Amino acid sequence: MSQNRIAICSNAMVPGSRAPSSAHALRANGLYVGLTAAGFDADIVATTQPIIQQLDRWGTRRVSIPGHWRILPDNAYSARLNADYRTVIFPNWNTARDFRKTSKVNVVYDFFSATMVEHALIFSPAEIVAKKADKLRLLRDVDMVIANGQVQADYAANFLPDEAGREVTGPIPAVRLAIPWSGNQPADGPLRVFFGGFHQTWTTGIGLTELETLADEIDLEIHTIGIGQHLHFRSLSRSGRIRPRTQRLIPHTVASFESYQSLNGGCHVSLDIFEPNDERRMSYSTRAVSSIACGCPLITMSFTEIGRMVAETGAGWTLDTFSLDALSALLKRLKDNPDEIAQARQNTRRFWEAYIDPAKQIMPLVEMLKEGASNVR
Repeated sequence: MSQNRIAICSNAMVPGSRAPSSAHALRANGLYVGLTAAGFDADIVATTQPIIQQLDRWGTRRVSIPGHWRILPDNAYSARLNADYRTVIFPNWNTARDFRKTSKVNVVYDFFSATMVEHALIFSPAEIVAKKADKLRLLRDVDMVIANGQVQADYAANFLPDEAGREVTGPIPAVRLAIPWSGNQPADGPLRVFFGGFHQTWTTGIGLTELETLADEIDLEIHTIGIGQHLHFRSLSRSGRIRPRTQRLIPHTVASFESYQSLNGGCHVSLDIFEPNDERRMSYSTRAVSSIACGCPLITMSFTEIGRMVAETGAGWTLDTFSLDALSALLKRLKDNPDEIAQARQNTRRFWEAYIDPAKQIMPLVEMLKEGASNVR
């Protein structure tokens, strides 16, 4: 076994599989790209059952298996992780329910998203108790902790001593979600707006009706993907097909990450706006990062970590409060000022180089791994 062999555990369909990829898969893929760029031997590791369930959900048996994606039988998962890897990374606890650590491996826990906050909005109190127990069991065994952004790092610094009884002995690095650059220039034409990502209970404020109204009032071409599909529950329509009341709103069925990025990158502006709540204030939005990684400027909220970085780099525009009127006014201004959009599009590369480049974002974790440094006790 290579002394620097690393398993990145994910229960989602990875980019390159020809199936839809969730945020969890993009996180795992970003860690993989960064670690391999740093010289580590890494795999993304999944178990069979959740992959079969997702293929069934999307109504397909067609899947590609990239060489770095290792799918293990459920009953061999823990044994193979302990035997085949020196380090095992868990982005959230639900990929570790059947894992039991031995002294041969180091475990890195990734505070990737505010899952306890999210799940409190969609699961029963009894289910939350069980999920929290799974998380705390894993946290009692971890050797290193990282986080997706500074807000998650601050959350982890409080959660570990207060909830898991672990002392934080060193900085928790903000290893931000990373996605390879795929920016391109959209063709000339009317202002095209992108609205993408699975529906989430906690992302409220704008949906199909509001998008239809914006498209008609401003004479926009709005492309959507993911409307009608919920990440945690099977949707009423497997295909997610909807029938908008205006031809200006063009829905697309859920597709592979590569197709998603191609559609997103061909639009002039992407929307990631929402009403505030506890989850949204903590969120490090995957749909926002993926938009910027394909060169599409972003309209988002100023109260988020990403919103602050958008303002810093000029890679888009922010709203201080959720307001459809304010969004409408901004879109009207952008429609009349293509040079402003062009400048923001150039600035997406600036944002990517500072905050999304996999080879750069992985470095705090690389330094910890090379030093063998633990930041919890």
